[in-house]
Amino acid sequence: MKAIFGAFAPSGDTRTKTFVGRMLDDEFFVGNSDIYESEGIIVGAIDGKVLRSGDGSALVLFGTLFLPSGNMLGSEDTFIEEFIPGFEQHNTKFLSNCEGAFCFAYYSARQKQFTLANDPFGNIALFYTINDGAIIFATRQRPLAQALELPICKESLLHYIRFEQVLGNNSFFEGIERLPVASILTIDSTHKKNITRYFTPSYAYVAHNEIPEVLAELQQTLVDSVRNQISKIGSVGVALTGGFDSRITLALVRAAGLPESVGFFTHGLENSYDVMIAKKIASSLGLRHTVCLYDEQLIHKSIQYVSSVVAQSEGALGVDGAIIFESWKYQQANYSTMLDSQSAPIYRRTILKARLGAIGRERSVAVGILKFIHSPLWLSQYLNESVKKDAEMATLQTIDTVLSAFPDTLTTGDVIDRFYIEQMCNGHYAQEGNVQLEFLHFLHPLLTPKAYELLSKLPTAFRSKNLIYHYLLNTIAPELKKFPLDNSGYNVPYNGYRWKRYIPQGYDRLLRKLGASLHKKHTLQRPLITQEAILRSGEQQMRMLLEECLPLMSEYIVIAELEKKLHDNTPMPANELFPLTNLGLLLKYLSGT
Repeated sequence: MKAIFGAFAPSGDTRTKTFVGRMLDDEFFVGNSDIYESEGIIVGAIDGKVLRSGDGSALVLFGTLFLPSGNMLGSEDTFIEEFIPGFEQHNTKFLSNCEGAFCFAYYSARQKQFTLANDPFGNIALFYTINDGAIIFATRQRPLAQALELPICKESLLHYIRFEQVLGNNSFFEGIERLPVASILTIDSTHKKNITRYFTPSYAYVAHNEIPEVLAELQQTLVDSVRNQISKIGSVGVALTGGFDSRITLALVRAAGLPESVGFFTHGLENSYDVMIAKKIASSLGLRHTVCLYDEQLIHKSIQYVSSVVAQSEGALGVDGAIIFESWKYQQANYSTMLDSQSAPIYRRTILKARLGAIGRERSVAVGILKFIHSPLWLSQYLNESVKKDAEMATLQTIDTVLSAFPDTLTTGDVIDRFYIEQMCNGHYAQEGNVQLEFLHFLHPLLTPKAYELLSKLPTAFRSKNLIYHYLLNTIAPELKKFPLDNSGYNVPYNGYRWKRYIPQGYDRLLRKLGASLHKKHTLQRPLITQEAILRSGEQQMRMLLEECLPLMSEYIVIAELEKKLHDNTPMPANELFPLTNLGLLLKYLSGT
């Protein structure tokens, strides 16, 4: 289990060792540990490395950090020669010029100061808590809770039930916080704590006639960033699907100059449009391409990971995500680092941006967000009605609090983009990223501070209509426009993506109204993976897991009805069985049972 962890008691008391010892007792911190200890500070890494300097400074890094020079931070030399002088002289400016997906803990022996920091987009989750001036941290929540015997936070569970993740930089435990995006947390020998945000996009829109200039600079920034990153890594994989996002990443990689070390990777069901389109692209362009097919055998094999995927991701992944473990194994065998594109929603139209008008008519943006985002668990017929109401209220209040900190000058589209980065990236995706680092490193080429700042200069209307993507493809990879696009499992032509993409979805909606059997027979959708395929392979195992977790769920679920269905062996559709199983397994993990 890869992780970083540590504690710092500025007063020099003996609690530091106690905290770290209790953390290391957690089952997820099994592995080779490298630990540095000096003057009340202990920092360590499981299956990782502590960087040290001659003056007693030390750093533990999780993920990949590209320094302002373009070099990767990973050796004693870069730590001593570049990181220490750059970070200590001007830490905010220094980090705003760094790239990558990372978090770290740094102790400066010269300044007698301890620091936690993460990348500008919170791509990796880092948790901390302060106890009487002592700070303890880890890239996992539960070891911290175990070290201090902290209880489960009920409000965070309500967020999970309603929104499928914890919001507001909280964790699943009382008193443990998640480090906000683009943040530097410091604590010194006087117990003084300070959190500084080192990067925030300006959203200072340019005039219409200046848009071409910004687009050209944005394109060059992205290409330069990708060129630097792939040149510094020995074996790079690029996620290739039939969608818009990975197509842009492919275009950037090709524009940067495609070295032999770069390969392309696709996973999914054999008949999915993702796989079929990706194969056509790879074959046409002569790309080195690896495919992990989700056949019945692989899906059945992945069921064994269901319990561990929920626990290791601390709820970010569930039943549907178990198959990704097999995919990551395939990637690990071929690449050391993957270029992904989870950042894409800030560049293009998504479900919330498509509803800007409707959200604007709601009494608040928070209400609008909740209107169009529902967790499968919140829709469950077995959810206790009082819990359902509490979950709605708690989640709405937290989103309101988060959004109230944003400047009043932001448009609804800007608010949605910042909410996505600061909550979605620094929540669900970050904890998924923590698990992915068990297999290989990952980078998001569309997420760099300079690119995001340029992006924020383009008006919301321009950003929400896929116009940035159209510009990039037109200028650096027009040959990719001849291939159709996968849109949520539907096949649509590139040149008709803006409105023709709704035709197959409308046809399917009509089929659903006419009957489930008719829809199943004639649907046009061919997604990456289906819940039905997973259900066929592991329904019995998941029913057993759910039944085992029932005693932990009595506060949230109408147990009697669910027990009856399980005992009668009545068939349960995937959209009922999966979210309930995820909740049960999460509660099991959090309670340590």
